[in-house]
Amino acid sequence: MLTVLLLVTVPIFILSGCARIQQKSEPIANNVKVSDLPKSGQVKIIQSDIIVERPQANQVIESPVNIIGETVGGINQIYFQLLDAFDRVFASSTVEINGTGFQDYYSYFLKFNLPPSPYGKLEVFSLDRAGLKINVLTLPVSFKNYRPLKVTLFESRTGNKTNNCSQVYPLEREIPFAADLFKATVDELLKPLTQEETAQGFINNLPAADTALNKLIIKDATATVDFVYTPNNNIKFDRCRLNAIRAQISETIKTMAAVEQVIISVNDKP
Repeated sequence: MLTVLLLVTVPIFILSGCARIQQKSEPIANNVKVSDLPKSGQVKIIQSDIIVERPQANQVIESPVNIIGETVGGINQIYFQLLDAFDRVFASSTVEINGTGFQDYYSYFLKFNLPPSPYGKLEVFSLDRAGLKINVLTLPVSFKNYRPLKVTLFESRTGNKTNNCSQVYPLEREIPFAADLFKATVDELLKPLTQEETAQGFINNLPAADTALNKLIIKDATATVDFVYTPNNNIKFDRCRLNAIRAQISETIKTMAAVEQVIISVNDKP
């Protein structure tokens, strides 16, 4: 008789526990929707006191992306950031959480404009009392849609009345996505100008057809760039043109990183 009683009691205990798991938490904030705990088979990404249930790692997302998860330990505020492939933040938001202080659930829709890359990262984190990031959870994600990259080149221009050969002007150009943005930008500098750019008065002093980028290294605020150049007897380089070329390369590179000095060499020779 005692054996039968134990067999009946145990299943009742398990079922009552499942019923408690399916209960919803208290409301969190006006712009945050409460979600149930994940069903069997779902995956949680956990970093200390922050848990993300959705999106999953490497998931393809579009705007607005629904970020769902939990916090434990009484976190009152969490932060979201979307970063592109170059670790640049292009969307962010904050959620206030007013829950039990033990285990609270959040569901937030983060809107964002088209990123300049097909993939990037989602960061979810909180801040300590000093305002520093803690509990940082990083998820790689892909974007369903993205826009072309925009890079800034520096070129000479007709009508320059300063008589300064080193005077160059910004030219914005759209290019396809490239994982190495620095190299892609310098490669653009070596391409001939379009008819539209020439009509606007821009002049590219680099012998693009005979020049290729060999290496570009940026370290400690110094950029070292080397080009492979095939000599062409039909191209003449006076001091003014050389100064213009140096200015084009230096100013273009300085727009890409915190560079104070640019060292330029050709065929490994300064």
